[in-house]
This record gives sequence, structure tokens and C-alpha cells, in this order.
Amino acid sequence: MGQAHESINHALRAYIGSLKDPKVASHEFEKNLMIAKVIFGAVILLAAMVNRDTDFMKKSPKGQNAPGLFFFYETLLFAVCGVLGFSFIGAMRSKKTGFARFDMKFAATVFVVFVLLNVMLQLSGVLTVALPKHKDEVLEEEYTKALAEVTAKKPIVEKDIDGLKTAVFILLGLVILYLVVLMIFISVTLRDTVVPSYGGSIFSRNGLRFWIEAFVFAATASFNFFASARWRTGKVDWAEDSKEVALMFVKFFILHILLQTSGVYNHILFPEGS
Repeated sequence: MGQAHESINHALRAYIGSLKDPKVASHEFEKNLMIAKVIFGAVILLAAMVNRDTDFMKKSPKGQNAPGLFFFYETLLFAVCGVLGFSFIGAMRSKKTGFARFDMKFAATVFVVFVLLNVMLQLSGVLTVALPKHKDEVLEEEYTKALAEVTAKKPIVEKDIDGLKTAVFILLGLVILYLVVLMIFISVTLRDTVVPSYGGSIFSRNGLRFWIEAFVFAATASFNFFASARWRTGKVDWAEDSKEVALMFVKFFILHILLQTSGVYNHILFPEGS
């Protein structure tokens, strides 16, 4: 038993040591990222099939009979912000000049991916849970009481379905946590801080463009979530909403740094400034 434990520790240390080689680290990250993407895709699809959260998809603007119009606007905004953020980074890193730096094929791919992602996030119930909501305390109390009565009367099958929904959400959370931990681990090990087309480290004078990228990337993402949340609640609380936007900005600014240092930008999204 002790010998097996020693062998496992030796293999683990050797594996972690091998990750100091950028080529090995980028290969391992890409492999693990692909595994995580497949698992995430499968779980989000399962969550969408189980939860089928279509309430917001049926919402119409006040005074209009246009089911789904809000969701259409939100999905369009989500995809456009994604295109703007990633296309700006691609254009900054491209070796081409002029309008050719804006890769239409890449932009179209990002747009389609983000449209599908927003639909799946809605159907799975993630957006309903994640986006901030304004609550009326009296209505909230009445809703809680009504929900408790309905739950008590539910047949066993429906209660089992509720349990399945909870299990799927937990599984989805674990997959996302795995991906985040993996990215942080590879970032610390690989520390890919050099952008080839910039000719230097992101912390050098040549790296100024990287921080401009970070600002634009975080700004487009936080604006998107701010607008989406406002359309869902129908209310604007400037003091509270500004905190949400600021927090979202910080999160995506940090994500941009992790995408660089973990090798995603240099080895997967924009290899060799293409």
C-alpha cells in the first residue's frame, strides 16, 4: 500500500514538473479543456432538457403581444458583445493591417457559438438563477407560502424530478469549478505572458495593448450582463446595478489575464497572431 502511494506521488510530481515545459503545458491544457468542454456541453444540454426554463423566452414588452422579443434582444446582445470582445483581441494581435485584421469567419463562428450558448443557458435555468432580480418582500413571502403548499401536495414523481434538477445544477457547478481550477493551475504553472505578435511580455512596454484588450473585453462583457439583467427585472437601481457591473468588470478583467497566462490565447484562439 505504501509503495503504491509512493509511486502515485512520484508520478504526480513528475507530471507537475513536466508542465513547466510550455509545449507540454499547452498540450495538457488543450486536452483537459476539450474534456471539460465536452462534459460542460453534455451537462448543460442535460440541464436544458430537465429544467426547460422558458418563462423569460415567452416574455413580451409591456403593451405588446410579442412573445420572445426580450429574449431575442438579449441573445442578440450577448452574441454581439462576444463578437466585439474576442474580435477586438484578434484584431489587436493580428499580423495583418487595415480592415483585414477583422476576421469575418472568426466573428461569424463566435456569433453562432454565443447565440447557442445563451439559448442553452436560458433553457438550463442558469440565467434565471445567476442574473440579479429585484424582489417585493410581500409578494416574495406569499410566493414562498404558496410554493410550500404546492410542494407538499406534489406526487412522488414530481418530487423526484425536482431532485433531478437540483442534482443537475450541482453537477454543472462542479464542472465549472473543475474548469476554473484547471485554468488557474495551468496559469500558475505555464505563466504564458508573452504575446508573439507584440514582441514581448504583457508586463513590458510592448504589453500595453494587452491591458487595452483586457479593458475592452471586460467592458463589453459587463455591459452585456448589465443590459440583460435590466431587461429581465424591468427596473434600474443605479447604485446597486453599478456595483453589479463593477464586479462583473473585475471578474472578466481577471478572466482575460487567465486566458493569456494559461495559454488559451496563444495556443488555441489566436496561435502565432493569426
